[in-house]
Amino acid sequence: MKKRLLLFSLIVALILAMTACGTSTQTDVTTPDVEELPQAILEITNGDQVVDLTFDKIKELPAVEGYAGIMSSTGKITAPTMFKGVALTTLLELVDGIDDSKSLEITAVDGYSMTMSMDQVVNGSFITYDAGTGDEIEPLAPMTAILAYEMDGKLLDEVQDGNLRMVMVSESNLQVVDGHWSIKWVNRLKVKEAFVDWELELVGAIDETMQRADFESGAGERCHGFTYVDNKNQTWTGIPLWLLVGRVDDEDVHSDGAYNDDLADAGYDIDVVAIDGYTVTFNSKDITRDDGIIVAYLVNGNPLNTEDFPLRLVGENLTGKQQVGAIASIVLRLGESTAAEVSTEAEVDEGAEEVEMVSYEVPADKEVKLTGLVESELTLTSEDLAEMEAESVAIEHPKQGWIGIIGIPLEKIFDLVTVKSDAKVVVLVANDGYQVELPLADVLECEDCYLGWDEELIRTYMSGFESSAFVKDLVEIQFK
Repeated sequence: MKKRLLLFSLIVALILAMTACGTSTQTDVTTPDVEELPQAILEITNGDQVVDLTFDKIKELPAVEGYAGIMSSTGKITAPTMFKGVALTTLLELVDGIDDSKSLEITAVDGYSMTMSMDQVVNGSFITYDAGTGDEIEPLAPMTAILAYEMDGKLLDEVQDGNLRMVMVSESNLQVVDGHWSIKWVNRLKVKEAFVDWELELVGAIDETMQRADFESGAGERCHGFTYVDNKNQTWTGIPLWLLVGRVDDEDVHSDGAYNDDLADAGYDIDVVAIDGYTVTFNSKDITRDDGIIVAYLVNGNPLNTEDFPLRLVGENLTGKQQVGAIASIVLRLGESTAAEVSTEAEVDEGAEEVEMVSYEVPADKEVKLTGLVESELTLTSEDLAEMEAESVAIEHPKQGWIGIIGIPLEKIFDLVTVKSDAKVVVLVANDGYQVELPLADVLECEDCYLGWDEELIRTYMSGFESSAFVKDLVEIQFK
């Protein structure tokens, strides 16, 4: 009996053990939730060294805070505000740092890039301007180049600025630097060989000494950069000649109408002059809005060779002799007869009303923000604009005369937000950072001012204002 009882107990124990194993096995085969790994937002390279950093890793590094502001190429000042981030020197320590034989290439998500010298990275050596007047001044406080992730105590707007934005900070809120150093959506730092700095002289109705950094900024993909592939399959990158001419053919240096078509149609000569004095001359009629004639600063992504450095004129329809290298200056030979001829043409065009009307669909994937002194900020998408009642009308452009446009009256756009009573100024902001400031009262009184579009871009059409107010690729309307 005892033996049977013992045998029975063993059988029960075995059954329980098997049951327990079954339960355990069922639990073990259940697939657990897998957490996504943090995504890297910054790549740092120096030769064979590559470091990828997530946002959290960047925030663990020693932080720097300070004021940073910019002055655009048109003289528009964005007042200094407080930024927080990590110094470039701290980030580069992760890949053995930088010395005077190297430079640093900073690249944004969309491919836009700028190159800084070791002196700029380490010592903050930037041209500085008075935040009130825009006059060049000696630095009021040392500057530090940082990748910022906060502005005014808040994380950057990922749509507007990305996760990281390069700025030059200091303890002073009375100084600003050139706008091209404020690079948004930064995602890559690359240490490379040092560059040789250079300048390009532009001489015309006004004169400009264009710095290397200004040219490099203008040649970015999201700005005015173009490429040309020659018969040797070499890719040249730079800025079309006509755009550089448009910076100095009159007082309008950077707007949709910066290139004076009337002046160009009347005809004048343009000299492209090399360092050794060799000169190639073009007539304005032959280069007007021709994106195929490029002043190039890169070939296959690299600086030009010693013979052509720093700039070379290239293009499919240029002869070998016209492709002048080692360009030092571009000189416009404007005469009084040309000006008189343009004036006469303007008088003939004045009052013209028979223009071809246009009808474009709103370009896809566009946004225009209404910000600043409003009760509640608003973002208008392409879909929002398409649902509004657009008008196809003729307005007068200060340089082009009467043109056909399609758009929505600005007064209807402004009615979508409640503008605060202390707002006095409207700032129109383009995607490339260009800004123009207009008196709010004057804009409100304008019956022929529109937020419009063409086949590709959102634009402002501001009849009665200077051509600088005709902003292309509009992304923001600020009330101040």
